[in-house]
Amino acid sequence: KAGRPGSNEVFPTHHPGPITCVTTCIWKDMIATAGGGPKDHSVRLWSMSNHSLLEYRYFDEPVLSVSLHPTGLLALVGLPTAVTLQGITSEGMKKEAEFTDVKNCKVCKFSIGGELFAAASQNVVKIFNTYTRAFCGDLKGHNDEITCMVWTSDGASLVTCGQDGSVYQWDVKKRLRVNEHVLKSTKYLAVALSENIHLPECAIPDPDLGRVAIFTGEDRTTRRRMPGTGQLQLGADGFVGELCLVKENTAYALEKQNRLTEMDDVITALAVSRDDRRLIAGTKQGYLCTYALPFNKAYALDVDRVKTHDGRITSLSLSPEGTTLFSSAVDGTVYESCITAYKPMAPPTNDDDDE
Repeated sequence: KAGRPGSNEVFPTHHPGPITCVTTCIWKDMIATAGGGPKDHSVRLWSMSNHSLLEYRYFDEPVLSVSLHPTGLLALVGLPTAVTLQGITSEGMKKEAEFTDVKNCKVCKFSIGGELFAAASQNVVKIFNTYTRAFCGDLKGHNDEITCMVWTSDGASLVTCGQDGSVYQWDVKKRLRVNEHVLKSTKYLAVALSENIHLPECAIPDPDLGRVAIFTGEDRTTRRRMPGTGQLQLGADGFVGELCLVKENTAYALEKQNRLTEMDDVITALAVSRDDRRLIAGTKQGYLCTYALPFNKAYALDVDRVKTHDGRITSLSLSPEGTTLFSSAVDGTVYESCITAYKPMAPPTNDDDDE
């Protein structure tokens, strides 16, 4: 069958090399994984409930990224030479469209509703209509490779980060950059979005202030906040910065500063729980770390740290109901974690302080 190994090859039931991406969908009990190793150019579909292999497809090139449509009927596959839109049926995966103007696509994402998708071609994000296949426009501003992107829940905005040390918020319809954070001395690796962050009592009662992007990168230096811009400049390798996505002329800015990794490690993937109460981070050494949100300076971070992979965690993806987290890594494994009910850690009392 076209796109699969020849009869003289034995098909492995697992990825024999690094897994570059794991992604979930809403309608189906299914996840997709992408193999980017020299001996594995496959996209594989798995059952979430019984962990069995449902379907697979081989490609002639390494698979750099994959994203499942919310319906589970389409898969977006990023390759070195193009991005392909694959239809998913009971008979397998079949190419429905190919976009050859998107090269080396290491990041691609369907919008929450699935009507649009974004694909990163080096330092440019290209937006397409999923159903008409029409090109909607470019989002230009990054000067180096884009490493991560996330859609807002209303599908109106996209947040991207890149190796040029920048984090941008985009108005997708107008194709305009509406908010930014730039720090050229670092490379940002991951970004996640919290849509219901708990703001201080003194905060301006504006619903847009509740949408916060959390991002992390490679440098080890704590940066200062730029006053009156809605930005916080924080480095990474354990430091996370928060960029408040605000309206124009709004001077409110978050003032958070927390070191998230205690060891000599780098955060490479981020996710926020569905209830916006926990930040989940995957690291270069293969640890999964969870942190209570919002960050609180009054007492130590509420942190859980578990070794799950033998190497860099490449991506994190939550199940639709938010009770399960899937993580992929360069060791060729996918780890399934249960997300339990949130129990906040109590702040220290005056009696504790006296002791």
